[in-house]
Amino acid sequence: MKLIRLTTTDSNVFSNDIQGDLVLKKNSQICLLNAHFEKKEITYTTNNDIFKYKIGTADFTEADALINKTYDKANFKLLTRDIEDKLNEGLDVSIPGHAGSNFLVKRTVDNNLSIKTEYGYVINPYSSSKFENVGVEDTTGGTVYQKESGGSEDTPDAMLGSNRLVAYDGLNGCGYFRFKLNQLAAGGKGVYIGLTTIEPENMGASFPFDTTNIMFGIHGKNTTSGYDFIAQGVEGTSVFFPENATPGSNDNDVLCIEASKGLIEGVIYSDAQPNGVGQVLFSEIYNGSQALYPIIGFFSQTDVSIKDIQYTPYDDIDDEVSTSLSLNERLPTQVLVGTPQPPTQDSEKKTPMVFEFPNKTLATFLGFKDSLITLPEPDDIFSLTSNKSLQFTDIAENYIVELMNLQLESFDGYLEQRKSILSVINNVRESTLDDVVFTANNLIWLDLNNSFESILRNIELRVVTDIYKPVDIQNRANMTILIKDKSEL
Repeated sequence: MKLIRLTTTDSNVFSNDIQGDLVLKKNSQICLLNAHFEKKEITYTTNNDIFKYKIGTADFTEADALINKTYDKANFKLLTRDIEDKLNEGLDVSIPGHAGSNFLVKRTVDNNLSIKTEYGYVINPYSSSKFENVGVEDTTGGTVYQKESGGSEDTPDAMLGSNRLVAYDGLNGCGYFRFKLNQLAAGGKGVYIGLTTIEPENMGASFPFDTTNIMFGIHGKNTTSGYDFIAQGVEGTSVFFPENATPGSNDNDVLCIEASKGLIEGVIYSDAQPNGVGQVLFSEIYNGSQALYPIIGFFSQTDVSIKDIQYTPYDDIDDEVSTSLSLNERLPTQVLVGTPQPPTQDSEKKTPMVFEFPNKTLATFLGFKDSLITLPEPDDIFSLTSNKSLQFTDIAENYIVELMNLQLESFDGYLEQRKSILSVINNVRESTLDDVVFTANNLIWLDLNNSFESILRNIELRVVTDIYKPVDIQNRANMTILIKDKSEL
């Protein structure tokens, strides 16, 4: 009996020369004693990959290209984060089906990949009592103003705001926060709309429009002053004056903070800037890490009022404090009146929903069968779950050891033909682990059917999957075979 150790490095083919002559006696037999090899990790390298998606009748949205990088099991979370960021940064508030949406890309507990959207329905935070109210009331007609008994004229001591309903910031999705001026005086300090990193309900009794309190905001002081603004915590003054603030007019200015296409923008919609164009006061990428909260602050009591307050709250199912209290309480589909046409949300026109991966290889790496997916009758959200669990190594349970230069009379039912199969390895290790270990419990001797004695100077065999695909092996692999005369016990 002869013991032969075979090795290979970074290959599934074991091809070893034998320096000394190895004599195969007539009618010799062969068997596999053991094997050990390490499977190469499955990786994917991005190359300016671009996702596309379509919501409703709008054209396809092309996300920005992914960061070019090689991804594996160790840094896979970076890939899902980059995909999520790029999808969110592609959402456009000017598309009614996008407004109030954010993508979530997560690895599930079952090790699948989930790509879905959450949806924050637009609300009127005053009429629905979703914002904290300090010194603010409304009229029967729906205009909102500071109570005369609520504080002093031109003192910032009245506000509407929320600690719970986090705002979109452009990087985490797409939404808007706005109101329409109903009345603005010729003098005084007026009213503002803003986003703050300080929870409004914890600001105390004063809500000034300054960089201590506001990160992004628009301040309409009066009809004789240009709009002030704060962007990224820096104050600025525009040359754009309120155009119309006549009580009861549908053509009054709309002050709007929009999170869209990766940016936060402050926009004024007016008679002079109609049809969704708007006068952009600022356009910034939010460079902070803190959540942003909505706030409306009032200075003047008697001659300042607003109406048509609308807000799309950010919704993330992973948040400890769910904003689901705002969901399913959507405003009716909006029919805007007057010349100023700010963004709208249309939750009724989100079909079809189509999602396109950059290529088939990335779709497969992420566990999806198809690279172009059309969702059947979606209910306001994308909800895609990979067809297969995420795999970072070959997870086959069985491998075939096939002799390449010696013929065995084995038979393969999969191929329905004879193959020179030496052994079928059942991996005793967990299939998701990198290495495969096999030791034969019982030696299965197979006839070489050599009718005469011969000299063996090379042995060549390979390891393949159960459907004969090469196994990606890394580092050094070892295999031990035994050869004996048939007459030996």
